[in-house]
Amino acid sequence: MRISEKDWQRAVAAVHAVKRGDLKAYNGQVNASIRDGGWLRFTYALAELGEAKE
Repeated sequence: MRISEKDWQRAVAAVHAVKRGDLKAYNGQVNASIRDGGWLRFTYALAELGEAKE
């Protein structure tokens, strides 16, 4: 699955928001990805970011 640059940016922003403890910003990234139909790509990007950390 090809992950767009926008989905990568949202995933990175979501990770940074969680690290800051800013759940409102995290929810904003999730809601934006759902609205534009990119939820699956967004979750794949989050998963790949998680694998990179391990």
